[in-house]
Amino acid sequence: MNIDPVCGMHVDEKEAPFSYLYRDRAYFFCSEACMDAFSAGPDKYLKLAAEREIAESKREEGGYFSRLLKRLGEHAEKNPPPKCH
Repeated sequence: MNIDPVCGMHVDEKEAPFSYLYRDRAYFFCSEACMDAFSAGPDKYLKLAAEREIAESKREEGGYFSRLLKRLGEHAEKNPPPKCH
């Protein structure tokens, strides 16, 4: 499964209606409009696609609150509350 570098939609290369060869690599698109936008400025869209990929990987790692909860849990393990009798 490929990702359309313009809109971010998942595109199956076997069923993709449009493709574009750039720097010896094939890119697949969901529509002619996306392909035309890419062909007018491929480097712009490749940069945006890379940024989107980084953002998604950070989201999978967990956002701010996930990291905060993890740190709080680690702190609680190291510093348990005092026990009553």
